[in-house]
Amino acid sequence: MKNEFDLVNELGPANWLDAVAGEAVLLGALLRDPEVEILGKELAKMISEIRFDDDHFPEVEAYAKGLEKELAKKLEEREHTVFIDSVRQSEQERWPTRVWEYDLLHLKRYQIWLNLPVYDNPSDLEDAEKRKAEEAVRQCFSDPSFASYQKTVTRVVNQGQLFITTLYHDSEGKLLRKIVNHEHADSLTAKGWLEKFYFDDFVTAMEAWRGVRRATVDRKK
Repeated sequence: MKNEFDLVNELGPANWLDAVAGEAVLLGALLRDPEVEILGKELAKMISEIRFDDDHFPEVEAYAKGLEKELAKKLEEREHTVFIDSVRQSEQERWPTRVWEYDLLHLKRYQIWLNLPVYDNPSDLEDAEKRKAEEAVRQCFSDPSFASYQKTVTRVVNQGQLFITTLYHDSEGKLLRKIVNHEHADSLTAKGWLEKFYFDDFVTAMEAWRGVRRATVDRKK
């Protein structure tokens, strides 16, 4: 996905609009947040297509100001994020990778992430180790099947990329699980998968994480 970084060089002469677009693209890649990344690309597209003397240019500025606020919120969240532990299927340095990555972190609530930055075939999601890790995590919820929880699926196309977001809430409206399955702009086949589980207490989160560790043969970061 080198185009995320190439884009920064293609935005033209530096100004605050370009800076916001570039920051969104890079921050989205850094935080593994494809939704932020695509907002940056959308702003870059608007900048390239709408001249500053166009009647619609105020819409570009309004979009950029809204994105600035979103980036400020993301940066604040990053400052308060504590990564506790991480496991990968291999020690590849380059990101994004095509191997499963697992993270335990705290951001307002404890979270476990099951992440496959790039995959080409649906069969890649059926990885045996990932399935064992997912099963171990789901066993720490009152309904491991998640069938009784409220499920919401949204589909959004932005910059030609389809984002499918699936949310699971309990009867009180508390978010328990979030899955983002998204296409990559620089490939006709490549997609990315990020699955998050949420916990309110450290004991339950650690029990779930021990299950992930067992599934991954306690592989070190």
